[in-house]
Amino acid sequence: MELTKKQAIEEHRKMWNWIADAIKNKDDLPAVVSRYNWDSLIANLKYRYLLNYKGQKYKDIYAHCFCCEYASYCPVMWSGSTGYCCGEYGEYIELISLNGYSDENKEKAYKLALKIANLPEREGVNMNNMKSQVDYTSKEMIIKAALRSVKIPTIQQ
Repeated sequence: MELTKKQAIEEHRKMWNWIADAIKNKDDLPAVVSRYNWDSLIANLKYRYLLNYKGQKYKDIYAHCFCCEYASYCPVMWSGSTGYCCGEYGEYIELISLNGYSDENKEKAYKLALKIANLPEREGVNMNNMKSQVDYTSKEMIIKAALRSVKIPTIQQ
């Protein structure tokens, strides 16, 4: 599926605002989180949003994410160690790692989903400059991004 950067970011925001509202208003949230976990709940909500609100052609987008579908380099800036959704200490990892149901975790999940919906746009990422890049898998991309941030000391002879 071809998405522009603008479409990917707009759809990302719509989906995560919907997820935040679903978390806030879901009556059976305690039972669902207790039976499964936050990771399964978020995955289910993402899939349900795509299927019910976007239709069949969107249900199989990469990682159920408009940003991932757009390009291998995410067009929004996450706060984790790599600046990507699956980077250590990022908002998405924090959300899916919540432990069990509590009113505090429900509020935290709601706020994290809203934060994810409103992440700032990453500057300099567009399909024109992505065409020359090698298409990395997510794991390879994260490793590459992490290595770029590591300072390798020079050895004096």
